[in-house]
Amino acid sequence: MDDTCDDQWRALVRIHFATKRVTLCAEEMLDFSDHRTYIQPIREERDAFEHVCRAMANRLGIGKTPTDSTYINGNLASARKHAIRAFFDAADWYGTSLRVGIRKRLEPYSHSCIQAVLPVYYSRIRMRLDEIVNGIVQCRKEKDVSNTPGTLAEVDEYYKLIIEVEGLFKEVSAAIPYLETEDIAEKSRHQAQAAEQGRQRRAERPWSLVIGIAASSIVAVIVLLYSGYLLGRSSPPQPAQPGESTPAPTNTR
Repeated sequence: MDDTCDDQWRALVRIHFATKRVTLCAEEMLDFSDHRTYIQPIREERDAFEHVCRAMANRLGIGKTPTDSTYINGNLASARKHAIRAFFDAADWYGTSLRVGIRKRLEPYSHSCIQAVLPVYYSRIRMRLDEIVNGIVQCRKEKDVSNTPGTLAEVDEYYKLIIEVEGLFKEVSAAIPYLETEDIAEKSRHQAQAAEQGRQRRAERPWSLVIGIAASSIVAVIVLLYSGYLLGRSSPPQPAQPGESTPAPTNTR
């Protein structure tokens, strides 16, 4: 085989092993309750393998087609294109699953709990995840399966970004036991505070009752006194009884 063929093989091997690691890590590290894997990378690798077999069959003289380096290189190039698609599909799947996994692992815990146990999440991890997403978008935008050197560089860059997300996922996962402990302690503190506030309210309640009764009594007395005063002013003069003499008017002259 010529140098071009050797370069095709090197590219295929590099891409295949990167795809294999990403797929295996996704299957082992992440929680897939339905025990299914993402089928699209497998389909692309199946098609890549088909072209590899065609190339090797021609090189080994198997079949009716005479050995032809152009035919071999053409099939290896097609195999490489399928392998690149398989890697990007697997990396997209793994990267997205890792980011979702980080979010779901932290979902049950409050901001204060995360801040107490994993303060770097807000200052470093979340910010870095946003930067990595932008980097992944750039890699996907630059993907060109026909441009071997350029696409291999994008594969290498994408692979590095995925490994970094994997590291952040492991860092968050390692903090879960401590987050669980802090969450229990935080809930206990909240319960103790609520109990203390309830005790204080119960302690203040008798005084509130006494003050309320006293105030009501004072108001009732004031109302009664004022009502008596008004009745006294509004009563008409009583007429003289029979047999009682009316005093004669006094002559002032």
